[in-house]
Amino acid sequence: MKSTRVKQGLRAFSAFFVIITAVCLSSCSKKTEDAVLLENDDLVPAAQGTHHWYSFTRDGFEEIQLPRLAQKPTGKPWTEAARISSSVATESLAFFTANRRGILMVDGNGSLTLKTDVRFFPEQTVGSLFLDEGNPVFHVYRNAVFNTNDDAHEVAMPFIAEYNLDMDIFYPVLYRDDFNMTETQEVSSITVRNEQLYLSIKDMGKKTTFDYYRVVIPSTFTDTASVAHSRTIDSTLIEQSEFQATANPEQFSASPARLKELLTAIPSSVKYSITYQTTGNESTPKTYLHGFTADAVDSIITDAYAMSGSSWIAALFPDGTVYFQGALPDMYMVAKGKPVCFSMPDLPKGYIWTVFAITGNIMTAGWEESGLYKTGAAGFITVDLSKVLY
Repeated sequence: MKSTRVKQGLRAFSAFFVIITAVCLSSCSKKTEDAVLLENDDLVPAAQGTHHWYSFTRDGFEEIQLPRLAQKPTGKPWTEAARISSSVATESLAFFTANRRGILMVDGNGSLTLKTDVRFFPEQTVGSLFLDEGNPVFHVYRNAVFNTNDDAHEVAMPFIAEYNLDMDIFYPVLYRDDFNMTETQEVSSITVRNEQLYLSIKDMGKKTTFDYYRVVIPSTFTDTASVAHSRTIDSTLIEQSEFQATANPEQFSASPARLKELLTAIPSSVKYSITYQTTGNESTPKTYLHGFTADAVDSIITDAYAMSGSSWIAALFPDGTVYFQGALPDMYMVAKGKPVCFSMPDLPKGYIWTVFAITGNIMTAGWEESGLYKTGAAGFITVDLSKVLY
C-alpha cells in the first residue's frame, strides 16, 4: 500500500553517478535530509552505459531515452495507475508488481520479462508481494472509491494469486468466498509473518468496519491453488490488536543491525520511513520509522526502501540517494566493507524514485510522476552496479 507521498521537489544531482566513500557520508546524509527542499529544472543524461530507462505504455512497457520523453498519460489515483508498486527478489531473479500491467521479472543480466493474466490485470490493483518457494505471490483488489466497475465486488473473485515459474502460469490461490465476503467487503491489506497470513477485510456497507483473520499457510500456495475450489481454509477470526502487531511499522531502533549500520550517517532528527526486506524471504516487508512515531505522521515524511542479499545491503530514497554496503556477487568488497553513497540519474521536477531490487549486478528501481494522490508518467530503470561501484 502506498504511504505518505513526498510533495516537495527533487534535489539537483550530478549528471553522472558519484560514489562517496564512508568518510564523506556526512554530506550524503545531509543531502538525504535536504533533498526534498531543492528543485531541478534541468535533465541531463547520466553516464552512458550504466543504465537503461523504461516507461509503461498502454499494453506494457518500452525503452526510452529519458523520463521526460515518456508517454504522458492522464494522471490517475495511484491505485489505478500503471506503476511499480512493490518488489521482492531471490538471488537470481527480481520481481515487481507493475500495477495494472503484470509481474515484471528482471534477471542478473538485466533481461526483462512482463508476465500478465487478464484475470488479474489490468482491472485490479496489485497490493503486497511476497515469495512462495521462489515464486511471486501477490494481493489483488479493487478500490471501491476509484474503481466503479460493475463486477468490482464479485464474490467469486480471487484476492491472492501466484505466478509459478516452472509452469509459466498464474494460479488463483484464495477467493473472496473462502471468507464468505459480501459485495461490500474487500481485503484491504495482507501481511505474512512466520508462515502465517494475516488479512484485513474492510466492509464499506452502511458504516465502515473491519474484520481480521489469521490463516495457516500450507506447504506451498501452489498446493492450495491446485486443489478443488471447494475446500476448507484453516483460518481464525482475530482481534485488531493481533493484526496490528504483525502489520504496523516499528521504530527504527528495532530494525536489524545491518540496516542501522548502513544508514548510521543519517542524523536521528531526519524523518523517514523505510520498508526493508531480504532476498528470498517469504514474509512481506517490514517498515521502520526513523525520527518520528506512528502517531506523529506529517506531510514531510520521506518513504525509503531497503533490501539486502547474502553479500550486500542497499537503500533507496525518493530523491535518488542510494546507500550501499558490501559486495556484488563474486566481486570484492566495496570501500573495504564501509557504507558508500551515490546518486541515481536525475528525474524531472515532481518525479520520485520508489521501490527497487537488486539481482546479480543489476539494480532495478521504479520512478513516477507524483502528485498529491495521483500518478502520471511512470516506469523503471535498470542500472549495472558493477559499472557504478567498481
